Amino acid sequence: MKAKVTVRRYKDGGLSVSHGPRKLASYRADGKEIVKKGMAVA
Repeated sequence: MKAKVTVRRYKDGGLSVSHGPRKLASYRADGKEIVKKGMAVA
């Protein structure tokens, strides 16, 4: 299965990965994932 994703790099060095309007993940400049409280990990 193919899926088109978008990777955005921010000025602070962080990254985000999105699929359409859905943000799948966010990462800090040091590579650690940013997890919002209340978000379940599948």
